[in-house]
Amino acid sequence: MTSVASTTIGEFLERLGSRTPSPGGGATAALTGALGVAQLKMVAEYCKWDGVPGDPRAGLGELAQALAALAQRDADAYAAYTAANKRKAEDPAAFEREKAAILEVPVAMLEACVAGLRQVEPVLPRSPQWFICDLAIAVSCLRAAFEGAYGLTAANLKPLPATARHPVVGERVIAARAEFERLRRDLDPRLLVRLGGA
Repeated sequence: MTSVASTTIGEFLERLGSRTPSPGGGATAALTGALGVAQLKMVAEYCKWDGVPGDPRAGLGELAQALAALAQRDADAYAAYTAANKRKAEDPAAFEREKAAILEVPVAMLEACVAGLRQVEPVLPRSPQWFICDLAIAVSCLRAAFEGAYGLTAANLKPLPATARHPVVGERVIAARAEFERLRRDLDPRLLVRLGGA
């Protein structure tokens, strides 16, 4: 099967809209995040960075690719889980293993979306006014991706036995949510001011 990242947009939409469980919501969330990061990088390319520490452009390019890779990882993980579910009577250990494995990918998505939102901070004050709408779209994509991954994380945690709910996973989810909310509170008023042309 062709990887998510190497399909055309039309092919991906056709696969996504078909009666198959994978690719599904996780791939959609990851690619939405990748689009947001790539859009943010585009705005950053029009900013002036000469002599300014913390130029985010290289890191944003890597992050967009990482999110695209998470789309494929999610599709693979869910496909493996679906296959293991069909054989759980014969191989219950494999089913439990794949059930636990589908949790890691959306948690990684949460953290990647937060990393992308953090990079709005250096870009926003340097962005030319005519790119502020593009910047707002990037932020909206990252927020939608985060919320999608957050819902997927909750859904994937639910069927796991208590022993599989590793405390570190819970701490990562809580930390990502707290940072997401902090960034939203900080960015919303500043974006509104810039969108108004001030």
